[in-house]
Amino acid sequence: MPTRDPHRSLEDELHAVLSDTSHLLPEDPASACALAERLLRECPGHPVATLQLAAGLARLGLAGEALPQFRSALRADGRLAAMPWAETLDAGADGPSAWIGEFAEASCPCCGGAAAEPIWAGTLADRVPGAQHLDALRTWARCAGCGLVRVLRPPSDAALQTYEAAAAVGAHAPGPLPPDEARLHAALLRHEQLLLRVRATLGTGAAGRPLRLLDIGSGWGDRLAAAKWAGFEVVGVEPDPRRRRWMERRLGPLPVVESLAELDAEPFDLVLFGGCVEEEDEGILLLDGLGSLLADDGLLVLHVDLLDHPVHRMRGYDDPIWARPNRRIWFERRTLTESLQVVGLAERAAWSDEQQPGGTWVLAGRAA
Repeated sequence: MPTRDPHRSLEDELHAVLSDTSHLLPEDPASACALAERLLRECPGHPVATLQLAAGLARLGLAGEALPQFRSALRADGRLAAMPWAETLDAGADGPSAWIGEFAEASCPCCGGAAAEPIWAGTLADRVPGAQHLDALRTWARCAGCGLVRVLRPPSDAALQTYEAAAAVGAHAPGPLPPDEARLHAALLRHEQLLLRVRATLGTGAAGRPLRLLDIGSGWGDRLAAAKWAGFEVVGVEPDPRRRRWMERRLGPLPVVESLAELDAEPFDLVLFGGCVEEEDEGILLLDGLGSLLADDGLLVLHVDLLDHPVHRMRGYDDPIWARPNRRIWFERRTLTESLQVVGLAERAAWSDEQQPGGTWVLAGRAA
C-alpha cells in the first residue's frame, strides 16, 4: 500500500487507492479482500472499501458473505450504485433500501421451491447502462430442490419496460434495421447449415409430404426464407408489423402470422424458437407450450447459453450474462434436461454454436 499523503484526507486516499485496481487481478480476489480489510481497519465502515471487500468475496465464490457487504456499501453511499438522485439521500434513510431488494423474491420455475443458495452477487451499475431503473444489487441462487439457477429477485415487468425505454433513448438509434444484402447472405448460410444438421436428426418425414416448419420470432424473415429455400413447408410468427411488411415486400410471399393464436391445429415437424427461454417469466411453461406444437416425431430447436459450457466456465464471475437485465434463469446441461423432462420432452442432440461463443443449439422431442 502506498505511503499516506499527509495533505490528503483518509477518504480521498481510499478513493484513490481503490479506483486504481490495476495491481489487483480478477484471478487474485484474495488480495483484493486483504487490501479492503486493511483499509476498513483504518476507516471502519467506509463504503468504497466495503464495496471492494464485497466484490472480492463474491469473486471467491462466497456470495452469501458478499451480499451483506454489498448492501451495507450501497445503502451507505448510493453513488456507488450509479443512482443519479442518490446523493440527496442520507445514509440510513428509508430511500436507499427502496432500490436494494425492492422486487419480490421468485420461486423456482421448475420445481416451485423457494429455498435457494446464493452463488453470485454483484452490482449492475458498472455493467449495465441505465441500471438505475433496476435493482442496484443482482443475486443469482441455486434451487435447493432441483438445482436450477435463477435470479433471486428479478425486476418487475414495469421496471424492465422503464429500463428498455431509457436504454433506447440513450442509444440514439432508430431501432433494429433490416439486413442488407451481405448480412442476409451471411444469415442464410448460417441457417442452411443449421437446417442441414437438424434434418439429419429429424429424417425425411412422411413420403410425398414436405416437412412442416414453424419459426417463432421470425424477425426480418431470414430463417423463414432459408427454410423455404431448403424445401420446408413454412409458417412464421412475428408480432412486429414493420418486419412482416418488409419480409413480404423484399423476400417474396412468406406465410407469417402475428401470434400463435392464429395457427391452425396441425402439428409441426420442426419448431424453431427464435426467442430466449431464459428471459421468460414462465420459461418452463413456455417449453411446455412449444412442445405441444410438435408432431409425435417432431423436434424443437432451442438456442441456449449453458452455465457449465466451457466458455462460460472460463468467463466465471465476469460473464456478462450474470448482469443481463432480462435474464431470469440459467440452465446447466443437467437442469435443462430435467426441465425438458418436466414438460414431457427429451434432448435429442446438442452442439456448440460456431457463431456465438458459449452458445448451444439443443434439439428436443417428445419423450418416449
